[in-house]
Formats: sequence, C-alpha cells, structure tokens
Amino acid sequence: PSWFASDLLIFSLMSPWLCRILPRFARVHSNVAFLIGIMALRSVPTMAWSLGDIAVVPSYHWGFTRIWEYVAGVQLARLFKLYSAEGPCWQGWGWIFDGCCLLAPFWKLLAPFWKLWGDLSKSGDHGSIWLVTLLIFAAACASDPQDGRPKSGFLGRFFACGPLVQGAEWSHAFYHVSTPVRIAVPTAFWDPQGWWWQLPALLAACVAAAIPVTKVEHWLACRVDQSLKGGV
Repeated sequence: PSWFASDLLIFSLMSPWLCRILPRFARVHSNVAFLIGIMALRSVPTMAWSLGDIAVVPSYHWGFTRIWEYVAGVQLARLFKLYSAEGPCWQGWGWIFDGCCLLAPFWKLLAPFWKLWGDLSKSGDHGSIWLVTLLIFAAACASDPQDGRPKSGFLGRFFACGPLVQGAEWSHAFYHVSTPVRIAVPTAFWDPQGWWWQLPALLAACVAAAIPVTKVEHWLACRVDQSLKGGV
C-alpha cells in the first residue's frame, strides 16, 4: 500500500539521523531494556485503540505511530551486533524462530478474545510487535555469518531455499505496487466482461511495476547498507 511505502521512504531517509541521535549502550542488558522501552511506547497507541473508541485506520497509517517500529528495528540491529560480537550465538535460536512462526497466525486469530487487553483486533497490528521483534532477532541469531542460512530449526531452513526466497522478494514487491496499480487503472477496466485479456494485462502491469522494487531498489539498498555499515 502507498501509505506504507511513503512512511518507509521517509524513515529510510531519516535513518542516518536516527542512528546518530539514539542513545548507545555498551552492554547487552542495557540495549535489551532500551528496546523494551521503545516497544512499550509503540504499544501505547495499540492499547488506546483496543480499550477506547478511536478510529484506527488514520492513526495506524500515521508516520508518528509507525516510526516507533522503525526505531525498534534500528535498536534491534544494534542489539544483535553487540550480542553476536560476544561469541557464537546459541544454537536454539532457530527453534525459537520456528515457534514464533507457528504462533503468529494463532496470535492474530486469538486477538479479539483477549478481553483483558481490550479488542486488539482494532489496533491494526493486533499487538504483535513483541512477537515480531523476537522472531526477527531469532532469525538473525540463527543465521550463519558466512552464507546467511539458518544453522538450526526447520522452518528457517525451509524458507531459506532459493525458490522461496525469490518468491518472497516478488510477493513483497507486489504488496507495494498493487494499490498504486489498481488506482491507476481506469474504472472502466473493471468491467466483468473481457477478463480474458484484462487479467493478463493487470498481471503484466504489476510485474512491470515490481521489477524496479525487486531489482533497482535491492541494488540501491545494498549500496546504502554498505555505506552505512559500521555506523549502526
């Protein structure tokens, strides 16, 4: 969706500035505490939406709400860098990743029934930032520093196979371009008649729009990552 791409573009441009102003800590425990504090701040609007009658869609799309997730990602990268520098990572992180993947769909399905915390289904993210943060950290810790493939667990190794990696890159690109393409298409295009040519044309438009996202954007991201490496 366009709002997600807009937020992400702004946050990416702000990334060097965010890295400079965020406090740095020398110990793992201090970094964990700071990360928990960031996620707690992100959880404030989630709880407000769940317990109160607040319009969720405009607020959830608002950059000031989503920026805490981006800041948590920056801090998570710092935490992993410090944790991995202390020695080889624990071999059980791959199984932690598997557990998070298996829990994720049930987390979303059970969110409306957690009455103690209100209706989390109204919050946009279903309160899943804690689970997602653990999942990302586990995936990073389970990966081999040499080739990036998981060293333990089952699902991580399965997801790391070549065809699934390529499919994930393209599906992520389609996620970004589907809404702009759909809005750009004239209203008359959606006439039910003529789907024999409309569907291939729509798929071709999505593929054409997804190519820059998967190829050009990936190339540019690698170059930016190389220039910023060491400054996280």
